[in-house]
Amino acid sequence: MPTNNREQPQKEHLRRAMRGLAGRMSADFGASSPLGDSLTKGGLREEDTVAAFRPYLPARYSMVKGVVINSAGEESMPQDVIIFDTNAIPTALGGGNTRAVPVEGVVGVVQIKSQATSGQIKSAVANLASAKRLLSSEPRYGYAPAGSHQTSMQSTSASFFSGALFLSKRGKIETLASSYANAVLGVDRRERCDALCIVDKLAVLWGNPSEGSGVHFCFRGEQAETPLIIDARQDTLLFFYLTLMEHLANWITPPVRWMPYAFGPGSAGTRSPVEFKYGYWFDENDPPKWAPNGGQ
Repeated sequence: MPTNNREQPQKEHLRRAMRGLAGRMSADFGASSPLGDSLTKGGLREEDTVAAFRPYLPARYSMVKGVVINSAGEESMPQDVIIFDTNAIPTALGGGNTRAVPVEGVVGVVQIKSQATSGQIKSAVANLASAKRLLSSEPRYGYAPAGSHQTSMQSTSASFFSGALFLSKRGKIETLASSYANAVLGVDRRERCDALCIVDKLAVLWGNPSEGSGVHFCFRGEQAETPLIIDARQDTLLFFYLTLMEHLANWITPPVRWMPYAFGPGSAGTRSPVEFKYGYWFDENDPPKWAPNGGQ
């Protein structure tokens, strides 16, 4: 008969794992500090974070540094981490260290910075918004990965996850939290950052206090009333991770139209996207109505 002393550790496996991950991230950041605020340090910071997070994401998701693009030819500001669904798009476009990822395959973007300041927080919020606004607001239909409890097809127009992750801070927590709240409430609802984490210091998610007493989390900023400031200390990264996972569990993938990405905007319509000669085959003895001269 199992004893009770095993129950509590089992319940806290994920919590301990995130605390351990936060500790490793802080240690990696400390090891890179002698490099100063250089591009090399930034690259190491992002690479270390991606490597640390990789075991905690489902295998179908990949992570790259780059820009988010859409079929209209628009692109986001550079993103430190783009999380995309390899079931929706096979790979990121381009080569080298920076990739271009079609927005239909994106499930999350993250800004990773060494130090949280009011200026850096505002910059991160604006950067993330530049990616989220690229996704069409048209409703899409399907079944979310965690939708096995649903009895019918679901619809949504929600945008993907965005988060700002800082490895340290400069300034008072209250000041930084206020700077973040003012920044995210100042952008379009659909472009809101969904989670802020200052490792081992502060987590800011979203909530709906009008629902009653107690804590009422809302993992999507665009559907929430106001930022929810959590003095989580060692569990800051856990709340950030849980918000990301809620997004992934409830995500409905948009349809991908590849023609505009290959031939440019407008190529998905009735006009020809190609610049070479082409023709449709038909039986001249029994021509269809769309044939030259209307099949006459």
